[in-house]
Formats: sequence, C-alpha cells, structure tokens
Amino acid sequence: MLKKLKNRVDVYFERKIKKLFNKQQKVNQIQFNHAQLNQLFVDTSFYFPFTTWSMSPSTIIHVLNDIVLNDRKNIIEFGSGASTFYIAKLLKTNSIQASFFSVESNFEWANKINKQLDTLGLAKYVTVIYAPIQSIERSLALGEQEVWYDTTVLNEHLKMMNEVDLVLIDGPFGGLTPNARFSPIPYIKDRLAKSYSIFLDDVDREDEKHITQEWIDMLNCSVKKIERYVVLSSNTKFFSKPLQL
Repeated sequence: MLKKLKNRVDVYFERKIKKLFNKQQKVNQIQFNHAQLNQLFVDTSFYFPFTTWSMSPSTIIHVLNDIVLNDRKNIIEFGSGASTFYIAKLLKTNSIQASFFSVESNFEWANKINKQLDTLGLAKYVTVIYAPIQSIERSLALGEQEVWYDTTVLNEHLKMMNEVDLVLIDGPFGGLTPNARFSPIPYIKDRLAKSYSIFLDDVDREDEKHITQEWIDMLNCSVKKIERYVVLSSNTKFFSKPLQL
C-alpha cells in the first residue's frame, strides 16, 4: 500500500517538475528571441508593442534569417506591424539591396507606421502601401471570400516588381471575411521567383489550414508548420528556422 502511494506521489511530482521545466524553457526562449531582435535597435530607444494581434518574435526572426541566408531581394508583406520595422532595420543594418513593400488596409495605422519609420530613419527601406479593403474578383477568392486589398492600388505600386522571393502574410484581419488571407498567392504566383519563401501566420485557425492546403496544391511546394505559422518554400538554399533552446 505504501509503495503504491509512494509511486503515485513520485509520478505527481515528476509531472509537476516537467511542467515547470517546460514553462521555464518557454520563458527562456521568449527572452532569447527578444534579445536577438533587440540587437537591431541597440542604437535607439523605441518600444514595439507586442499584442495578441502581433506576429510572434520567433516568426519575425525566422523571416529575418531567411532574408539574410537566402538573399531575398523582393519582399512583400501583407499587414504592417512590428515586422515592418525589423525588416527595414535589417536591410539598413546589413546593407541589403532589396525592395520591400508592406501592404496595410487601415489608413490611420499606415500613417502611424510611416511616421515612426521616418523618425527611425527607415523610411527609404520600405514602401508602406495603403490599400483599402474592397470587393474581390472571383479569380483571387476562395469559397465565400468577398473582399481583400484593393488590387488597383496594389497593381500601381507593384507593377515593376517581379521575381518576388519572400511573401509575409499577417493581414488582413482574419474575421473580415471567410478565407481573408487566401488572395496573396493567386495574386502574386506568376511573379514568384524560382527560389522563394512564403510565411503565413495564425495557421491554427480553420481558414488558414484550408488556405495552406490550397496554396500547396497551387504551387506544388514544400511546407513546414512551426509553432503557429507555416512556411511554404521552393528551392531555398539554406534552412533558416530560428535556434530553439
């Protein structure tokens, strides 16, 4: 009887210790990720708000790694935010000659991003495109999807951009319409470079799972799920997943 009780107590404490260890590992990883990102802004004081809407630091690090390791030169981001600043700062710090466009549907937020980029001396490293949400043509839609960014605006800004090798998708707001984030790939697929990476955030949601499968079928590419995002890629030179402690 005492032996059984002892075994139960041992199992209980082993589980507790394992749970505490895993929690501490997550804390250590978060601190490490922030330290990695902060290397880019050691020369200035600037607060980046990370909310439940934000792309995770590990996702941003993965994107930055991919730019450096795989020599990305034509970058498009759908949904402006913290990643916009980090990518622009990376291009400046590492003297990377690349075109970087960030598409945003909220006029006030786009203005706020532009003002802060100017304050940080990063305005020339990224073009923020204000593209309001509009009805979408069916060739770019999936299922019951009704709207996306105004393609007339996108066409005007991106008309000279070919060989797109990195696409980052964290917008528009997923609850805006069914499959709200499907359209970037049918819109850009004819301009994709031979070697590319596509990052899609929030893939634990049903819409994003469906979108991912549609893209895989469309592009016939490889895919990796990491935490809450996926990376679709073709002919990448180097594996750029961030270091995990």
